Amino acid sequence: MKRTLLAISCLLAATSSNAALLDGKIIGYEYYYPDLNNLYYSAPPTTVGDGIEFTGTYSSYYDVASVDIADNSITFDFYTSSFWSYSIFNGLRLFDINDTIDAFTSVTIDPITTMGGLSQSNITFDGDNIYVNWQALPFDENTIVKLNINGSSVPEPGSLALLGIGLAGLGVLRRRKFV
Repeated sequence: MKRTLLAISCLLAATSSNAALLDGKIIGYEYYYPDLNNLYYSAPPTTVGDGIEFTGTYSSYYDVASVDIADNSITFDFYTSSFWSYSIFNGLRLFDINDTIDAFTSVTIDPITTMGGLSQSNITFDGDNIYVNWQALPFDENTIVKLNINGSSVPEPGSLALLGIGLAGLGVLRRRKFV
């Protein structure tokens, strides 16, 4: 019985994946205005890690917020007061530059968000892109927008090897029990 429990524990440990979603990955940042056919600004790609990834949210010369990307979230911290003009699309696209990020499966607004009028309808995404449409939304120096991100998790090759070892161990224990 102890061996079976040990084997099951090994199997469960082998199937868990500790793969990072965004940490260490290269992210692109583009700003579109007045619609998604007009690229207004493109920031140099950056690697997600500690600290602020992007400043100059709207362009390199119109700096209104910092963008801090963590493994499973993106935080916009505004430090000036104004509002985004109304247009079909007045916002940004964050995207996977090298196709190394697990597909995005959800992007939701965190409760700490303080931007008035921002709703889930302002956020769209697909497997490799996240779009935020600020269209006519106000902000001030106390505004924070935090988005929580989830991705599909694919086990790493090392995890698959451990899973195979765990299954083989269960097979050996099962065989010994009947011999």
